[in-house]
Amino acid sequence: VKVDDTSKIDNYYTMAENAYDAGNKKEAENYCNKIIEIDPANYKAWLLKGRAAGWQSTLANIRIEESVNCFNKAIDNSPEDKVEEIKKVASDEISNLSLALITLCCDNYSKNGSINNVNTIKKNVQAVNLYSLLLLAKCGVKATDLNDSIALKINGAVVNAYLNDIKKDYWGSTGHPSKAAWDRYTEQCLAAIDLIDLAINLIDDDGTAEKTCYENKISILEELESSGSYHYSNGGWS
Repeated sequence: VKVDDTSKIDNYYTMAENAYDAGNKKEAENYCNKIIEIDPANYKAWLLKGRAAGWQSTLANIRIEESVNCFNKAIDNSPEDKVEEIKKVASDEISNLSLALITLCCDNYSKNGSINNVNTIKKNVQAVNLYSLLLLAKCGVKATDLNDSIALKINGAVVNAYLNDIKKDYWGSTGHPSKAAWDRYTEQCLAAIDLIDLAINLIDDDGTAEKTCYENKISILEELESSGSYHYSNGGWS
């Protein structure tokens, strides 16, 4: 005897949508899981779960891979007349999610130009490259716009981090930094330049954005070079 769970599924889905719209992404994901337990091929539940899981991401717990897996399930199980619609929703969601995650870690780096924050940006970009871009390709969407947006975010974060933290921290109030400060400044500058190179590689074609990145890279390199004009000996600068 086959049990008709249609009403139960519909009820769970309504609750999932309501929870998602109310900003309770975890609750929405839980209701989607209940649906999937009953009907593993429910494309609507997979799609909403992908959205709910992805937007619960934090810098400590990036859930892009889970989100992409859910979107793939939604696409693979959707009716033929719904495939293109689901692909559009999935590609838009993963693009917005990817950019939001990059923005979050770039905002942190803008305030604190530490090596750890540089590595966080790199880790997020790697996750986007591993998962998001594959989904976009499956949906027939070129990643040009997403990559360009990420590149601009990274470039802007480097400029802010350098001016507001790295350079400011190095020169301090005395104008005569210590050897330890110079070593830290050098390390942070080189890491910032690595990020600009990452941004340059993401940009699709030559243009204003790439030119701006190169100009910022040159500026940091020139200031890094001039920072070594002080001569350090016997424990002090001269």
